[in-house]
Amino acid sequence: MKPLLSKFGFSMLEAIASVAIIALVFTTAIATITAMRNQAMATENKRLAVEMASTIRDDLIRTQTYASLSAWLGNEEKSVDDVSCLSVSSPVSCDLFTQVAKASIPSDHIFITFHAPTPDSTSFQIITFTITITYYKVRTIQIEGVIYA
Repeated sequence: MKPLLSKFGFSMLEAIASVAIIALVFTTAIATITAMRNQAMATENKRLAVEMASTIRDDLIRTQTYASLSAWLGNEEKSVDDVSCLSVSSPVSCDLFTQVAKASIPSDHIFITFHAPTPDSTSFQIITFTITITYYKVRTIQIEGVIYA
């Protein structure tokens, strides 16, 4: 009967193959851990973004009136961000952006778009707006809001 192991141990080819297999396993594990970490960060930032957008929406509904926004909008769509809020004519305070901004979602990733009036929105005296927040790389959320007369 032949012995199961040769007297020379592992061959060079066997050693290289085992190192390659171990490297493949580690590379796959690191890629998986990195993807899971990125997804966890994105999920947490999305939760923060929804909370921020809801706070902004509630604040706009509470502080703005149909009459003032209607006069400001005229017949066009207007957007407000952390820079354009400095405009004298903007009804949205810059404090709104700085109060809700978090370290992981800066204020320059928050945009509010007031939609142009439509015949229906004019007859029902409502103004619709959308809050868009970029929360992780290119991922965004949008929350709609309505201000009534």
